[in-house]
Amino acid sequence: MGLRISHGPGFHVMCKEFAKASNFPDLGLMEGYYVPTTDGNDPEGLPIPWDYFAQDALTVLFRYDDDMGRIDSSDCLPLAARMRGLLDEVSEYDFVEAGREAALDFIRALAEAGLAGEDLVLQPRIQFGEQLRAMGSDLVLGEIFRRGQDDPR
Repeated sequence: MGLRISHGPGFHVMCKEFAKASNFPDLGLMEGYYVPTTDGNDPEGLPIPWDYFAQDALTVLFRYDDDMGRIDSSDCLPLAARMRGLLDEVSEYDFVEAGREAALDFIRALAEAGLAGEDLVLQPRIQFGEQLRAMGSDLVLGEIFRRGQDDPR
């Protein structure tokens, strides 16, 4: 049993805003995000390894797999607390109200999953939505439901 939540393109924007608010380097310079130049003249030290930030709970958020990510239940409560603590600072970076509400929904989902001892499964809305529309339903970030790991219904 896992807790699932869908997300759309705004999820990456949310991650970038939390990275800025927490003084992480630009995510585009980090492992998994950095794209080397075609001429091979990349600055030394890029991409920046995540090991430098291993103690920060936000690293879990920034490193998740876009296609079918999973946040371990043991990481959910620390990540929820870290994000909640930054939410007011994030709003200073032109984080639109709809984005703020989506972030609060995500924080609530993290807390719910952590308290239940369940992983939080993140699935892109497009993929997730196609499966749900086939059943006559559609979910957006914050509308959460419990199902078996491989059962999107």
